[in-house]
Amino acid sequence: MRKLVLFSAALATIAAPASAASPRPWFALAVGGSTYAMSDVNRDIANLNTMIGPGGPHMNEITSGISLGFSAGFDLESGPGFGVGYERVTGKSEASDASGGIEYALPANLIKVFGEYAFVRASKTRACLGVAVGQVSEAGTVTLSITGSGYDSADLKGTGALFEGYANGEIWTAPQFALLGATGYRHARANEITVRGNKAYNSDGSRYGIDYSGLFLRVGFKVALTR
Repeated sequence: MRKLVLFSAALATIAAPASAASPRPWFALAVGGSTYAMSDVNRDIANLNTMIGPGGPHMNEITSGISLGFSAGFDLESGPGFGVGYERVTGKSEASDASGGIEYALPANLIKVFGEYAFVRASKTRACLGVAVGQVSEAGTVTLSITGSGYDSADLKGTGALFEGYANGEIWTAPQFALLGATGYRHARANEITVRGNKAYNSDGSRYGIDYSGLFLRVGFKVALTR
């Protein structure tokens, strides 16, 4: 009997770490803001402002935008976590007067997989570093309107690689609910842009790109599906 009790105690000791390290599934929603490079787009806007002249409407450069994202994944008690995410980023500039107007609407879809490691973990807080890789897919439109003549629009398409590095913090206000925030840097440039199926080029002959690279900040909430 004594041997059976000792064997049961040893088995419980071995099993406890394995149970503690079981994956904890979760999902999260976040909103944020980002800075953008957008060198090719802003060169276009500068040229348009020159063509319009000082007496006409002015288009602002696209240097930032807002985002909305969803992610889901697993956290391990020992520190690492991993998951997948989707984020919709936006960018816009327009100018108009009595004769008409022009608008650049440049949303893009970001699909990514990520890995994180918690270097600070307490009962109600978690801080980690993370990296993500994936793809940026352009979904923009340029629209030209002329008063009395209607409007014309063209879709912009293109894809490119996505890389992110970030720091993430969580405050657990309940056993299965946390407030979260993240900040970091993103490289995401949609290359080889096409307009109505035709390749777009810069004036120097290089391929046109739409660049969402820059700093970002996200805030939101996270829900754990198990305790």
